[in-house]
Amino acid sequence: MTMQKRTTNKTIPSTERPSMNGMTASLQKLKKRVPLSFWLVVVLPVLVAGFYYAFIASGQYLVETKYIIQGHERAQSDVLGALAGFAGGNTSPSAKDAYIAREYIWSAEFLNKLDKELGIKQHYSDTHYDWWARLDKDALFSDFKAYWNDTIDIEYDTTSGITTLGVTAFSAEKSFAISESLLKAAEKHVNKLSERARSDSLDFAKKELHSAEENLIKARINITALRNVQRDIDPEKTTEARLGLVTELESKLAAAQAELKNMSAFMKSDAFKIRALRGKVTTLKQQIRKEKKRWGDSSNSSNTLSTRIAEYESLLAKKVVAERLYESALVSLESARLNAIQKQQYLEVIAAPYLPSEAEKPYVFANMLSIILGSLLLWVIGVLIVSAVKDHA
Repeated sequence: MTMQKRTTNKTIPSTERPSMNGMTASLQKLKKRVPLSFWLVVVLPVLVAGFYYAFIASGQYLVETKYIIQGHERAQSDVLGALAGFAGGNTSPSAKDAYIAREYIWSAEFLNKLDKELGIKQHYSDTHYDWWARLDKDALFSDFKAYWNDTIDIEYDTTSGITTLGVTAFSAEKSFAISESLLKAAEKHVNKLSERARSDSLDFAKKELHSAEENLIKARINITALRNVQRDIDPEKTTEARLGLVTELESKLAAAQAELKNMSAFMKSDAFKIRALRGKVTTLKQQIRKEKKRWGDSSNSSNTLSTRIAEYESLLAKKVVAERLYESALVSLESARLNAIQKQQYLEVIAAPYLPSEAEKPYVFANMLSIILGSLLLWVIGVLIVSAVKDHA
């Protein structure tokens, strides 16, 4: 019995030894079949990436906010741009404001302001998070801004006009706080641009109306002053009346002269009728000269009727022009008000910021797959290049 047990115990190692030898041989064959370059180019990067994502990588929380900038003004379509398929075919004010808001969020001025409020740089450079994803604590502001632009993702959909704002941070609370601040800043900036555009157009129209009103008041004052000096409410009507008077006197003079000539043919020159007609003719001539002298006196040209009429007509023409300019300014102001209403833009939130419950980044599966495929592709290209060089050697 003892000999049999010893024999049995001795046979156990003998059955295991061939299997161990087989594993060793398999490993040696694997090493021969798989070159060292594959281990260095493919296996090693995959192992390092796997170790990083498993034990080092810090979770990053993503908050996405969607908003749209709307207004009353219609888009001005660029036909050539639309046919060519360019994004510039849509030149609506809403699209321009969306791009402006994006550049403002990415600007250095806004980053400085937000950093003072929320401690952006302190959060992203915290040493508690992994060294690969965080910002260098001694980073320059240019590096800080570049890191910020990579962290804040802003995408504008030219078809729907919706802007998607993505904020990534190492904590859910910080990501939520940054998203809220960015949304408020974008809304405030859009309102500021809209108010500035409306106020600029209205201010210009109001200035034009004020200038036209002053010119009209000045023209009316000048006409009133001229009337006071000439003591005539309407010089034009006065002139018409005087011209009518002269015409009437000349007509009477012509009739009196004709009658005098007819009467002189059969009456004596000293007859009472003849003397009366001569006196009438003389009186009419004197009155006509007197009336004509009032609007053609060379000794006092400033007080002649023609001068007074010319001065009045000049002021009246200025008044008419001022009235038309004033009416045009009123129309322009009303048009500017309508344009101001059309230019009004406002930001409407479609998806509000939320507090994420779990970290969404890094994308381990997608990143690992990219590393594996990229390493394999790099290794294959390297092998092909080396083979080609050996064949031509």
